[in-house]
Amino acid sequence: MPPVIQSMPAQQPGLSHRALEDGRIEVIYDLAAGSTDVFVGIWAQHAFFLRTLVEKPSVSAGRHSVIWDGKDENGDPAGPGVFITRMSVGQTSGASDMFVAGR
Repeated sequence: MPPVIQSMPAQQPGLSHRALEDGRIEVIYDLAAGSTDVFVGIWAQHAFFLRTLVEKPSVSAGRHSVIWDGKDENGDPAGPGVFITRMSVGQTSGASDMFVAGR
């Protein structure tokens, strides 16, 4: 049985998530033209870094998405909890989004 996902509102526009039926999370991010050094990562509660989802020198403008399978950088399950996705573009910290998974 897939984990239950509880959504929380996005903290800023440009980054959001969607729970998939199989328990994975689709992380959705919007970029302006000329976006460089794009980074999207996921952290557990209390700022514990889990995994890099996107790290690209250049990404086209528009809406993009990446699937998080609930695992950390080592391939180990993150387990249930509160998670935060953060995006930065160039030298600017950008949007963040919070959600609860697995409860």
